Order: sequence, then C-alpha cells, then structure tokens
Amino acid sequence: MSDVQTSQDLQTTNGTATPCENQYMLDFLENSEKLAKDKSSYDGEKEDEWPVEVIKVLKHINELDLRGASRFVKVESDYYSWPLSVRTKRVNVPNTFHMTKCVIMENKRWKEEFKEDLNNFKMVCIFVQYEASIDCSKLTDFIRSFKTDGKPRSKKNFNFRLVNPELTKELTGFDKFGVSPFGSTTALPIIMSKAITELNPPIISLGAGHPDWKLVMPVDKIISGLNCIVGDVSIPKPESSE
Repeated sequence: MSDVQTSQDLQTTNGTATPCENQYMLDFLENSEKLAKDKSSYDGEKEDEWPVEVIKVLKHINELDLRGASRFVKVESDYYSWPLSVRTKRVNVPNTFHMTKCVIMENKRWKEEFKEDLNNFKMVCIFVQYEASIDCSKLTDFIRSFKTDGKPRSKKNFNFRLVNPELTKELTGFDKFGVSPFGSTTALPIIMSKAITELNPPIISLGAGHPDWKLVMPVDKIISGLNCIVGDVSIPKPESSE
C-alpha cells in the first residue's frame, strides 16, 4: 500500500478544510496518478487481473478521464462482516461518514403518462452515507420541486421504495455491495445526498462493480463525471452503524 495518510491521522470537519485535510487530498491525488500510470489497484493488483465487473467500472472512468483521481481497492471476502470503522481504515478514508453506497429507488406510483416529463423519475440512483438513511419524504419533495410549466406535481403520485437486489442487478449489471453508477447498464438519473458534499476532505468510498472491490474518489469528480444532482434527501441514523 502507499504512504497516503491513514484515516486515524485525520479528523473531518465541515466548512473550510484544514491543512491536514488539504494534505490528505494532495497525497491521494498523487498516489492515484501513480496507480493510474502503473495500471494497478491500491494493493498492487494489475488491471488485467481485475474481475470483469470492475473492468466495466474502470472503462467508464477511463472514458471520463478520471483514472488519475480514482483509487481501486480490493478488500477481503469477509469485509462486510467487519465493523464499519474497520472497513473505513481498510479503504483508507477519514472516517465512517466518508463510507457511501449507491441504491436504486423506484416511484411505485409512476405512470406511463408521466414519461414525457423527463424530470419525473421512475427510477433514480442515490448516493447515501452508511451513517445516514434516505428520507422518502425528502426525496419526494425534492423531485416534486422540479416543476413542469411552473406547476407542482401532486404528492399522491409519489411513493419511492428501495428496489430489490435482483432488479438492481438488472438495471446496473452489479450485485449487492458492488453497485456503482460508473459502468451501469442503465443510464439512471443520479442524486447525491447533500450531506456528502459537505464532507472535508471531500472524498468518499463507493462500490466498484464487485463486492470485493471498492472505489475511492473525490466528491467533485463524481458529481461532474456523472452529472449528479445534489439534494437534501437523507437523514442521519439515530445510532452508530457499528
């Protein structure tokens, strides 16, 4: 592994980044550029040895010219049995609030007559922290705010629910714990929880196509590369995720 600052060396704050946080990002980008040049993962595994699902993610990232701002990490097969704080150290992000996942939500009350309204999403991919939960009421209000002809959409036409793993795989091509918007089979609208954009340093871990692989990237690169919509759609979990 590299000599990038470890998560235990860093405290995360909202607002202006501290010198330590700035140095973390500089070290991360320097290391990521080296890994891109070497065509290897954070653990030294060469790209031609990666699983096909991860290669699919990598291909999309290369198309977006973001390889130099990406860190692919191969994790242990029992990774998801570990406490979240231990997983955080394994992928070397500052703390548990930088651990995120992508989930697919479906509006169960969406009707075929809505298809001409491009901002009235039937399916949406959402970035959310493990330390938070999607608030369906907030999500509904956020999407309803995209008015058509100045007219608000009726709330009765919204009922967002998490889709099952089988449909998630059909839509994205990825299994549970490996879901990534990069390389997804279906081009879904993508929302990033506003809380993620308030992290310092602005970096997160997410799925990389395979359950045993993770992707670490700066938040701004993800937003610009995927044209993410930022919205206040989550609430903190009442208790620790440990």
